[in-house]
Amino acid sequence: MRIRKVRLDLKDHIRNGRNHILIIQKKAFVIFFINTFGGSLDGQLQALAASRRALEAYALAHPRKGPELERLEGRVNLSGTIDGPDPKRLKADLIAKAHLWIEGDDQAKALQLEPMVATLRGPLLGGSGDLSLLQVPLSLLALLAPVPPQLRGSVGIRGRYDLSGTAPLLVSDLLLDSASLAGQPLQLEQRSVVVERELIRLNLALKGGESKEAVTVAGTLPFNPDSDLNLRLESHGDALGVLTLLAGNSLAVKRGSTNLRLLLRGPLNQPQAKCFVVGSNVDL
Repeated sequence: MRIRKVRLDLKDHIRNGRNHILIIQKKAFVIFFINTFGGSLDGQLQALAASRRALEAYALAHPRKGPELERLEGRVNLSGTIDGPDPKRLKADLIAKAHLWIEGDDQAKALQLEPMVATLRGPLLGGSGDLSLLQVPLSLLALLAPVPPQLRGSVGIRGRYDLSGTAPLLVSDLLLDSASLAGQPLQLEQRSVVVERELIRLNLALKGGESKEAVTVAGTLPFNPDSDLNLRLESHGDALGVLTLLAGNSLAVKRGSTNLRLLLRGPLNQPQAKCFVVGSNVDL
């Protein structure tokens, strides 16, 4: 965006005889006039607090749209060894730690205090070894896809990779760390994630809060957007209460039990959903 000429009318701000500071927000021509209360140290502190409130209010009124990976910054530390008798038989023992933050308009915001940690132990060409990626903040996923803002914590995987060509690329467990939804803790009872060359196989069971039953997700998710997906989400008994947390205060299961089945079929880029719900003595 090119701005050739900008004209500002400061009469109203000069007339009151007070000093002001001018804030121009990055990547958007937005101007805030903040009273500095005479320029004293106390006035400067008040102006700083006022400027932050102004930026926060603007951010709420004008939410960003779409992926914002361009705002992501980080620092990665890699250590370990790679050795072998020849290039075709190299083995690695590596660990990488990454601190991530989001570039803000007036300051950077860390995604979490703990670093992401990735480990690789095994051959680089053929064969199998150990692979893990831990402490991935769920807020990072919000830069890629819609994620409920009530979702907190981090996610990771730990498993075995195989480069032989005769087995799945990765057989792993999905891990949750300090995860919660709308303040209710989340835990996985089934956590299988299998990565093959054309798709991902899921077999997950998630329990939240004080629910006795779990929400299950099972099926396949293709990498090719034109290929068919086959996912099934089910909840029984009181498990639906976990999903209603996404609706905030607008929906809650006060009593009774429900049986829900959601089927996702068809091409990944044009999926079709079928949902079946049966309730018994339900009060919503």
